[in-house]
Parts: sequence; structure tokens; C-alpha cells
Amino acid sequence: MQPASIQIVCQKVYARFPNLRGVRPKVERQPAPVNADQAILRYLLVFKTQSVAVDGKTMLFAVRVVADDKGRILKLTTTR
Repeated sequence: MQPASIQIVCQKVYARFPNLRGVRPKVERQPAPVNADQAILRYLLVFKTQSVAVDGKTMLFAVRVVADDKGRILKLTTTR
């Protein structure tokens, strides 16, 4: 994935989740689904950070983004 495409995805994620600003994602190439267009390259970007909960415990917060090679977000999921 090109650095410009990664930057486009990062800006979209940072706008939606300001607590992730400055977190660099781990980028992996994903195989295309069996019935999908094989010409579209898909990438998984994982943003992870820790935050402090109300009770004082730390918890992991992760955002997983599936994006194409042009920086368009195809799927976005979060864990808390």
C-alpha cells in the first residue's frame, strides 16, 4: 500500500477516533474474497492503543480497517 493511501485512511480514522491520533497502523495485505474482483487489492490496517477506564484499569482499544489500494475504507470495526 502506498504511503499516500495509508495517510488517507489514517486521516479518516483520526477524524472518527481522535484518541488514536498519532498511532501508526500495522498494515498487512489481505487476499481477496473468492467471489470478489481479483484486481482490487485489499489491505488490513490495525490501530491499537490503551486507555484508562472509569474504574482506573487500562484497556486495549483497537480499530481494524479493511481498505483498498486507493485509500477507500471498505470495512471498519472496533474492539473495546
